[in-house]
Amino acid sequence: MSLQQGWGPEDQPSFEVKGSFKPLRDSVNSGETSVFLWEWFTTKPFADSGEVRFIGSVYTPWPCWMLAASPSADEEEVKQFLAALGEYTTSFDSKEKRETENVAYVSKTFNQQESDVKEWLSTVAWYHDLAKVESKVVLETLQTLEKAGVVKAPAAGWNISDFVNESVSTIV
Repeated sequence: MSLQQGWGPEDQPSFEVKGSFKPLRDSVNSGETSVFLWEWFTTKPFADSGEVRFIGSVYTPWPCWMLAASPSADEEEVKQFLAALGEYTTSFDSKEKRETENVAYVSKTFNQQESDVKEWLSTVAWYHDLAKVESKVVLETLQTLEKAGVVKAPAAGWNISDFVNESVSTIV
């Protein structure tokens, strides 16, 4: 949003973190909060009901789903987790499930309209090999955060290996 609005580090507005969506929504409806940023599809039912309204969109230059583990996490357990989750995302990503089972599950679980779920599912891509980390995504994320004044690049530039445990993941 900073880049979209042309704000430099000295222009940053202050933001208060409200936590999950319900306290955020409650604070908007009480007048305590004027505006908030949240994912579009999960906010849509509240916009459809008139409880909140959309005033714009801010697109991130990075994927909306990222996985992180503590450096102290057991590497074998992380590898097993990534492999198991990768099997699930591969199954979830199948054309057949995107058109039937996934629509019903997401609609029921997240209280979404089936038409909205179908639209959302048509826009997302799922990684299947979760142990692969795209260097381009990491670099673009760091460069964007640097432009926004959130991080500062080291003199020698970014080293992706500083952000990815190569005993667990492969940088591609």
